[in-house]
Amino acid sequence: MAKLSIILLSYALLLACSYDAGRLLRPGGESAAADASRSDTPSDILGGDTGRADTHDAGAADSRDADIRGNDNGVRDTGKSGSEDGGADVVSGVLASADAEATFASGRAQGAMSGYGYVSLGVVDSVTSPTCNGVQIGGLAPSMPPVTFNSTCPPSGITWGSATGLCVSGSIPGWSSRLSYMDYMIDWGIMVGAATREPVQAMGVSYRTVTLTVSGGDESPLFAVVHLADDANHLTYCASMRSGEAIKLSAFNTECLFDSGQRLADSDVQKIDKLGIQVPSSESAITLSDFCLIKIEFAK
Repeated sequence: MAKLSIILLSYALLLACSYDAGRLLRPGGESAAADASRSDTPSDILGGDTGRADTHDAGAADSRDADIRGNDNGVRDTGKSGSEDGGADVVSGVLASADAEATFASGRAQGAMSGYGYVSLGVVDSVTSPTCNGVQIGGLAPSMPPVTFNSTCPPSGITWGSATGLCVSGSIPGWSSRLSYMDYMIDWGIMVGAATREPVQAMGVSYRTVTLTVSGGDESPLFAVVHLADDANHLTYCASMRSGEAIKLSAFNTECLFDSGQRLADSDVQKIDKLGIQVPSSESAITLSDFCLIKIEFAK
């Protein structure tokens, strides 16, 4: 009888363990978790042209394993709904409330975002700070359309000049007297921003507005730019912006210069995986000196 009791008790414990494991992984999560740990995980498009793989530059991972990933804040998905925890949801290990804020420390977002910072620029534009492993960061060959989230340096190689913001110094030449589309392709300006998650993946939370705060800028026009996890690298959405002023995410479109492109659908907001600020080129040359992205705020 004692042996039978021990066997029954062991069987009950086995069932309990199996149930707990099932709660931690969604259907298919086992394979997603295995894929995330593979050594051949593709590099993120931020460093795609370098051919170097880096753990900070991993491609958008399968969203099915988002619940089992944590980040530096140590928060784990509890599975609670917003009404059960004071109106906040825990998504991909990041606490997301109705109003959420992201700041930056040592080149990485913290708070509502957790990804690493990046800098991107046109071919003839130049950046003196930050640097890529001590070397000046250069622009990519022209693409169609020109503004992309590509960078010639993966985030792990970038040395930022500030520990509390994503700060850029550099120059943007003025347009030629006979401006052509090719001129804009190689001289579209400088963009600085960050991925919303680490590894790079969809944000997973829907918001109504976004507010970006910068310092060190002059009166030059600015564009807020976002990329969706499912889209090609060169497909971006943008909107005119001013530091500290909220922008409706529904105002973002693929041709923000003329406000005539495809608009960002409400259902696509949660797919945002990268967000940045573009200082666009103009007829006059522009010099940036410690132009810094300080804070990003989301509101529902």
